[in-house]
Amino acid sequence: METRFLRSLKQIWSNGSIPSKIAVSLSGGVDSMCLIHLLNKVNQLENLNISIYPISMDHGLRKESSNELKFIHHEMEKLGLDSNFQSCKLDLSSLYTSNTDSTSISFEKLARIKRYDKLHEICNHLQIQNIFTGHHADDNLETFVLRLLNNSGEFGLRGISKISNAPLLSKPFISFNQLKLIRPLLDFNKFEIYKYANEQNTNWVEDYTNNEMIAKRNIIRKYLKENKETSKVLQETQHEVINLTNQIEIKVNNLYHKLQNQGTITQNLNSLNIELDQEIINSNSNIIIARLLFKLAYPYSPMLHYHYRFTKFLDHIPNLLKQENFTLMSLKWESKSIKSKNPDNKGIKIKIKRQVESQNEPLEIIIPPNSKTNWILFDNIYWFKFQNNESQSKSFKIRRVTKNDLFLKKQLGIKSLSNYENLPIIYDLKKGEFQLPTVSPNPEINWKFKQNIFEF
Repeated sequence: METRFLRSLKQIWSNGSIPSKIAVSLSGGVDSMCLIHLLNKVNQLENLNISIYPISMDHGLRKESSNELKFIHHEMEKLGLDSNFQSCKLDLSSLYTSNTDSTSISFEKLARIKRYDKLHEICNHLQIQNIFTGHHADDNLETFVLRLLNNSGEFGLRGISKISNAPLLSKPFISFNQLKLIRPLLDFNKFEIYKYANEQNTNWVEDYTNNEMIAKRNIIRKYLKENKETSKVLQETQHEVINLTNQIEIKVNNLYHKLQNQGTITQNLNSLNIELDQEIINSNSNIIIARLLFKLAYPYSPMLHYHYRFTKFLDHIPNLLKQENFTLMSLKWESKSIKSKNPDNKGIKIKIKRQVESQNEPLEIIIPPNSKTNWILFDNIYWFKFQNNESQSKSFKIRRVTKNDLFLKKQLGIKSLSNYENLPIIYDLKKGEFQLPTVSPNPEINWKFKQNIFEF
């Protein structure tokens, strides 16, 4: 198993440079304990010179959790990793009493936000950019079946990736390096993990909630365990989906870099413009073009569950190529013919903007004297952080610019607000002044676009 594990590491870092520092997320279960034993052993056998940092969190949701943390620490001492061991207690009791509307965001998601924020904080402090998790082949198959039952599209059915960006959901990527989630056990099934753990006399704790028939995943896990032939067929199907979508993503990435080199992708503050000539349209299928546009448009959409809408967007690509305009994913899609001297290679120009909505309720921010706010995500697009250096409280209101903001036209000395529409405008209640921080910088207001969750 060590040989296969080393092969997995070399596949993940195909350039041959395995990082000198790696964190491992430890729950104390057999998967993560097997993972850290494997990494530690391969590190010693192959002289990889990796500094391993185990990280464990006490969520405080079960009475056993504090004892489990002590158990993990003891096991790390036996491996000689106790000096690098990182532990912390997450206070999840305040989640439902926070400003977040707990009716619209589940407890699980709120806990996930806190967990990943803490992982970013720890890893950033330690200057670590890669963290291993114990996800394995059985987890991936369960995810595939879950998404199949939820009618996911082909990209959702890919399941869990070996490498992905760790989400940072309560602040933008400014003070943090991008943390990568690495899952080197995805090629191993649960039976192999148990077998290796027993052979190595590895200790672990069992989470008995995994056997409760409340969660849908646990029901699927039980079914797959009892129906081996069905599991095999489903796994083969998932591998076919993964191979297909990987091929699509390669073509999408190649097309993106080609357009970038041609200078035909223009990203503005409130709009995205893309030119596709006829040769590109003819040589790429609708799914390639759809995936490219879908990934590029994400930062401009305020939709919370944007990534679930790809299949619906794919259905609209023929309309876009026929120069028909439509609104989808809270975005306005406009398409028109490109003027060209060559009639055979005209192509189209696509403009993507945030949809104008009737509701535009301002968000009010009150900042105490000599203090600053946390990062605030406005319209699910723009991050803001306000600073008050004065001895009195300050109040701001944020809303989106509309075409009816005639005073703004006069203030800016422009004839049209089309290039400013839907940008955030901030009203200082004390000074009675309007500001456009994305256009005119203000030292008291920091802002950033939300990060694109899709990579090229």
